[in-house]
Amino acid sequence: MSLRRFLFRQAVRRAAVRAFNLRALSPLERIRLVLRLPSVVRLSYRLFLDDRVPPRAKAVTLGVIGLVLSPLDVPAWVPVIGELGAALAIVNVLDAFIMAAPRHVVREHIRDLGLERQLRV
Repeated sequence: MSLRRFLFRQAVRRAAVRAFNLRALSPLERIRLVLRLPSVVRLSYRLFLDDRVPPRAKAVTLGVIGLVLSPLDVPAWVPVIGELGAALAIVNVLDAFIMAAPRHVVREHIRDLGLERQLRV
């Protein structure tokens, strides 16, 4: 393996650890993340359908979710194990997607879905 490829893989690993950072979560925090999954998925779906959300945010989010759910062992560098780890990673990715969307659009969809208690922006 070339030095350049090795350094790239190390940079990707560091980025993944920062992005997912699931090892730093307590078991209770992990449970809370899993419980948020349905609300976050509903809001994210509505945001994906909204033209006011930047296409780049949509593309990056779909790409990362595709890697996490891939049946191939492509994302071996992702520091999560098992389906619970995939669910936690998806919640983190969808949270980042929601944060990339315009605030007024997110608030509008939260209000329309009745998720004011479950999600705060």
